[in-house]
Parts: sequence; C-alpha cells; structure tokens
Amino acid sequence: MLTINPYYSEKFLFNKVSMAGILIFVTAMQDLKEYICGKYHFFTFYLALSMYPKMCFVVNFGLIQLNDKLEPMPLNLRVGQAIDVVGHAGKPKKITGFQTHTSPVLVNQGERAELATEEYIPIQDTILENFVIVRRNPDYVEEEKPRKKTSM
Repeated sequence: MLTINPYYSEKFLFNKVSMAGILIFVTAMQDLKEYICGKYHFFTFYLALSMYPKMCFVVNFGLIQLNDKLEPMPLNLRVGQAIDVVGHAGKPKKITGFQTHTSPVLVNQGERAELATEEYIPIQDTILENFVIVRRNPDYVEEEKPRKKTSM
C-alpha cells in the first residue's frame, strides 16, 4: 500500500527531504548492530519522510454546502500503463492497456489513473494520485439507453 520513493507526481518532481530520509537510514545501516538494532532504533522513522501511498481515493466535494464532508465515492477508474503525450495535438489518451476498477484502487509504478466517465470531473486537472477531489460535471448529459423492441 506504500512505496518508499523520493519522486512523486508521476516521477516529475523530486523531494529533497524524502531523499535525505533515505540517506540517513542507509547511513545508519552501515552499523546495523549499533544503530538499527541497538539504542538508535528510531532511525527507521526517517523512512517515513519518503513513504508515499500507491492508492487512489476519490472523494466528493459538493458545491451545495460550504462545509461539505469529503466522503469517499465508489467511482470507476481506468488504470493502465502511462503514455508520454507531450507535444501531441488534441486530447490524446494518457494510458494504454487499461483495466476499469472501482475506487479506491492501487496504482503501481509506471501506471496512471483516469476517470472512466465524464459524469464527475476532478478539481485538480493534471495527475490523479492519492486523494482525488471530484465534483459533478455541470455539462454532463446522461446517454439514453436503447429501448428493447417488444413484439406482440
């Protein structure tokens, strides 16, 4: 459920504090008996600086009330291999070989998540990671299902 990684935001940003926590722990591992297994066992807490959840939760933010609770929503998410779409014209797909899951969902290294329908739109526009706050799309029109013909 967690990963230890100094990179976040799809390997786009590097966190120096997270890297410092990893380096402190690796340095303490050089004398394992004295530091980690001895009286300085709290050095393992430095790894918490670089822990990052691999999950993607979708929470609802209604615009009806100002003090809305951010409640989890079971929305469909597509999770698949990330594709580099920099410089592509139009609105290209950002994932390939996707599977549709209901949130919350695990997103592994090298994968990306996107909403399966346009009924809800995310508040943040670029990357869907960790907690995704969504609101109802005001321009969404539900598609009509074709009626079955009955014969008499």
